[in-house]
Amino acid sequence: MTDERQSVPGPPSATEVRAELVAVLASPVFAQAGRSRELLSFVVEETLAGRGDRLKGYTVAVAVFGRTEDFDAQADPLVRVEAGRLRKRLAAYYRGAGQHARVRIELPRGGYTPMFEYAAAATPPTGSGHAGAIGNATMTAKRRLAWVSAGITVLIAGVIAALFIRYDTGTVPAPAPASLSAVTPSSRMASDTVVLPGPRLLVLPVTDLSDAASLQGFAGGVTAELVQALVNFNIVAVANPAGNDIESTALSALRKEFGVGYVLAGSARIINGEARVAVRLIDTDLGTLLWTSTFDEAVDSTNAISAEERVAREIAMMLASPLGPIYTHEIARIAGKPTADLDPYECLLRFYQYVQSFAPKGHAESVACMQRAVLAEPRLAVAWSALATLYLHEFIYGYTPQPDRGPPLDRAFEAVRTALDIDSTGRLAVIALAAIRLARGEHEAFERTVGRALEFRPAHPAVVANIGYLLMVTGEYERGFELLDEAVPGIFDVPSFVYVGYALGYLQRGDYQRALEAAQKIDSPDWIVGSLAETATATLAGRRDIADRELQHLLEIDPDVASSVPGLFERAQLDPAVRATVIDALRTAGLAIP
Repeated sequence: MTDERQSVPGPPSATEVRAELVAVLASPVFAQAGRSRELLSFVVEETLAGRGDRLKGYTVAVAVFGRTEDFDAQADPLVRVEAGRLRKRLAAYYRGAGQHARVRIELPRGGYTPMFEYAAAATPPTGSGHAGAIGNATMTAKRRLAWVSAGITVLIAGVIAALFIRYDTGTVPAPAPASLSAVTPSSRMASDTVVLPGPRLLVLPVTDLSDAASLQGFAGGVTAELVQALVNFNIVAVANPAGNDIESTALSALRKEFGVGYVLAGSARIINGEARVAVRLIDTDLGTLLWTSTFDEAVDSTNAISAEERVAREIAMMLASPLGPIYTHEIARIAGKPTADLDPYECLLRFYQYVQSFAPKGHAESVACMQRAVLAEPRLAVAWSALATLYLHEFIYGYTPQPDRGPPLDRAFEAVRTALDIDSTGRLAVIALAAIRLARGEHEAFERTVGRALEFRPAHPAVVANIGYLLMVTGEYERGFELLDEAVPGIFDVPSFVYVGYALGYLQRGDYQRALEAAQKIDSPDWIVGSLAETATATLAGRRDIADRELQHLLEIDPDVASSVPGLFERAQLDPAVRATVIDALRTAGLAIP
């Protein structure tokens, strides 16, 4: 704080502090700040109750954010990130609506115990008009930019990034067992969680291109929030302290200096009275532009921080998603590499490629890869999660049968339990658990797991899309539509299962033309479900030419498809009403389904 303190004996009373807390929470800065409101209320009341010395990262995570008792405050930055945001909101409040407050609440850096002090009235902020309102948020943003340019340099030593993987830089892999069956729950818990190498991203400071540098503070704030959002999404970015831009620095030099495969550059300007942030993602190897997008926000002195957070969150969700531009490029990079030569991280990429299309060949390659990965690294939670999904698809589709290993659905359940034993916060594991619960017919447990998956914040579009698809399969169409519509804008390369979900929803509504349009977007020529969807929707939409063509393709994929369809739909737990509609349509198309 820059104002001078009044000489007032003693600290404010509890009544005065609570009155100030009410005023802070009622202000526009905190109006939509759910987590900041909860965190501030908790730490204030705990401190007033004499328990301020007990406010640690673990305590806050469990009490405020609902983390389980095995929460690791060192590995998970949630509380540190949210405390940083709370400090920024308090600073913004006392610059604006709370500038004349007699009592002030502060959260000093390095801890979670607030301070309560009397304060003199602060000098009112200067500036007018839209640009001036944005400029009023500059001082805190400048401090954030300085943090990005200086303090964040500790990350440059080399930070590893990979989606859905929990990070622990002090891990020592457990000895590899001789066979997959030898990997028991006890041996899996023998060491810390294994870390995988992955793509590395250099974040360049967002450049203010507006007149008179009116967006300087906003641009700096977006840069800082973006780095924090990427940390929150488990993809940790390296920040460039020198502030180089792509035009003035050769990509090869950035690649060599920072050891990064990707660079994110951005700019901010005023367009039609709003702040527009434009970003570019570039491959540092060939200089290929992989992704570009713009984000518009109406910004004033009361919502600048929220606007910075929204922009950063949307960008980070796209970059960190296995359906996003980074992982799409990473998958393409290893496309021609023999499966036997893939390391565990590349095996994960091969799995991501498989779940885009559900091709039988991709399933076989992924199973071999992931089984080898857990033999080498028994504490690799993401590999167990992937195996759980692969075993589930063995059960549903009959892919890569391994009868000597026992029932595939049992193996799937054991694999996902192992993944959750290692890392209870794994998003991929929770998605797999929901799908396995559904296949086992455990509908109440399925609903609970769906709720758990959707509680992850921030929510990855990949998680939302998967849950939306599963809800469509079960017949919860309104919720399914809502989640798919929420997820798709944040997906760079929309996977085929999303369009299957839409097709099912439109079939239930009786909108056969739109169901066909969705089915025709399915890009999985070897996935029987895609051809079944297109054959059925084309028949119902009166397009026998399409239906005949797809029926022929179906018979090429599986000559016995007529007899296998009822069992497939049963194992997938397809909604009975839509199941009957699809089967009738397939019969009309010419399949002699019993």
